[in-house]
Amino acid sequence: MKDDKLKTTGKKEEREARLIATLKKLKSLKNSMYKRGEVAPAGCNLLKYQIDQNKKFYNYYKLQAYEPIFNTVDGQKKTRYQYLGTAGSEAHIEGLMQVTLRAVIDEIDRMINSLEESLLDVSFGTEIRPDPSYFTEEDKP
Repeated sequence: MKDDKLKTTGKKEEREARLIATLKKLKSLKNSMYKRGEVAPAGCNLLKYQIDQNKKFYNYYKLQAYEPIFNTVDGQKKTRYQYLGTAGSEAHIEGLMQVTLRAVIDEIDRMINSLEESLLDVSFGTEIRPDPSYFTEEDKP
């Protein structure tokens, strides 16, 4: 990034317009992520686990959630795990892509929240305010 881009340039309205335009781009990008495929529920992780059987270790994968959200085989209960099978199976690749899309969407959400805070700061003039630690008791309002 060039140093001249770091300087505060433009009037308040111009900076607000830049922030709003960037927010629109990020929200559009977020919507396009949902169109790319199924997205894992929030808080899901892809885990690798091993089973020791017949003196051999077998590697498998599963999705894990914080709360029971996946249907069990019989459909009677909910579980925290969705088993995906071995590496490279269709279920494993689908689960990997779902978790990847979720991570991208979550990061876009963090950036949107940051930009919204910045927009509030610019809009209400709270980006620059006096540091209260420099006031003496007599100076405080």
